[in-house]
Amino acid sequence: MKILKLAAAAALATVSATGHAAVTLTVEAAGVQNTTTAYTGGVATFNTLNGYNENVAVALGGNTATFSRLNASTANVYGGANGSNFITVANDTVIGLSTAVNYFGLWASALDGGNAVEFFSNGASLGSFNLTAFALDSAYAGNPNGGGNAGEKYAFFNFNSDTKFDQVKLIQNGGGGFEVDNVTLGNAVPEPATWAMMLIGFGVVGYAMRRKVSVKTSFA
Repeated sequence: MKILKLAAAAALATVSATGHAAVTLTVEAAGVQNTTTAYTGGVATFNTLNGYNENVAVALGGNTATFSRLNASTANVYGGANGSNFITVANDTVIGLSTAVNYFGLWASALDGGNAVEFFSNGASLGSFNLTAFALDSAYAGNPNGGGNAGEKYAFFNFNSDTKFDQVKLIQNGGGGFEVDNVTLGNAVPEPATWAMMLIGFGVVGYAMRRKVSVKTSFA
């Protein structure tokens, strides 16, 4: 399945207060409403919720995500992945995690300039992302579930961080709303090629350590 890679300036977006964290953003192909990223965790679909709720705890693959507030609605032209319920963020919604993770994804619909996501680790911000800052072509325009609202974009965003985060903030700046569904949290599973490179790296380090030990031993 195709994943659209964004420009380098958008992909490596922000640095935390420690000066070491980087969050990489990719976008699924137009019309895709779930992640194709390999991860361990779970998805919040909001299908059993309706109306305004506060401090909603959702079990996600051994983790607990607590949403400070959410307003759940049945699917309409503005939201609802695959025609299911979705949530609207009218004010900032904080998602607190019982266990820190390095992957976050969501289907964001009817995007407008106030829609943003921010990540935190132990209270320190790892970066804030305005989703409309990333150019999406015309294939993303309009609701893929029956059409309509052709003036706004619909896309699934994947965020991978090299520093684990324990809190995510969904931000709506200004008017309108931030329509969200299929909130996905967990830990990304490295691609096979990445595992191979890691194993090669470990092998090189091990070989170097053995040579170092043998040299020291020979001159003892």
